[in-house]
Amino acid sequence: MIRFWVLVLTASVMIAGPTSNAQAVESACAFVLYTSDGFVAVREKPSAASRMIDKLKGGQIVAVTAIPSIHGWVRLDMMFKAATGRLVRLKDLDGWVSDDLVRAILCD
Repeated sequence: MIRFWVLVLTASVMIAGPTSNAQAVESACAFVLYTSDGFVAVREKPSAASRMIDKLKGGQIVAVTAIPSIHGWVRLDMMFKAATGRLVRLKDLDGWVSDDLVRAILCD
């Protein structure tokens, strides 16, 4: 299944090694969905069994790296807050979240 991350892109970088095929690494913004738990767990690795390193609240906006998603997980780069019609960087993140719990949005 092709994930939606490939459709909403803000940047694209091509990575190629001497013996590997080129691989696109893209960045996008995502809206954190509201859950019955009241938070979305940020994991150290792309697995529900991995250690939880942070929590996100529904409605938060994050930057994700799409590779595309790895087995249903996307890597988080940073968290934003909305301020007078623009996004302001709140903090850096370095973790993973299930792509079922975020939705791609445009980020300007």
